[in-house]
Amino acid sequence: MDGTAGGYRHQRRTTVEECLELTIPMLRSSGSLEHGVWRKASFVWGGVFTARFELNISGSDNGAIWLDYVVAGQRTHQCISLIASAPHLGGLRWWFLCPLTEERVSTVYLPPGELAFASRLAYGLTYRSCQESRAQSLLLRQFMSRRRRASA
Repeated sequence: MDGTAGGYRHQRRTTVEECLELTIPMLRSSGSLEHGVWRKASFVWGGVFTARFELNISGSDNGAIWLDYVVAGQRTHQCISLIASAPHLGGLRWWFLCPLTEERVSTVYLPPGELAFASRLAYGLTYRSCQESRAQSLLLRQFMSRRRRASA
């Protein structure tokens, strides 16, 4: 046997831990999510990847972030809309509007080999812990199956 179940071999998915991420808390910690704010700055990930950005919160509940970065030797410009919702206890909760799915998300990802940031669902990303638990489940099932066969 080659370790596959009926010829099916599970395709390993890219995990969020392998991606660059841009989060609403990153913007909030810089004081950028206030009405009327216009800001130019840059983000640096691990000292390797840098993205310059312009952020404009033009309305009381909307805005946009313009990113400028180089990935795989290609200069990329990307605009991601920002929208706010009003929680029941007051204030505003800010979200990115995913450029591919238009869903509200608090984090957008740049997977290896891709050129644009988008949501986890848009890229079909998973979490490392999900991959590990799946591998452990498969090993446990294989062990139990062999044990049953050996005792029969």
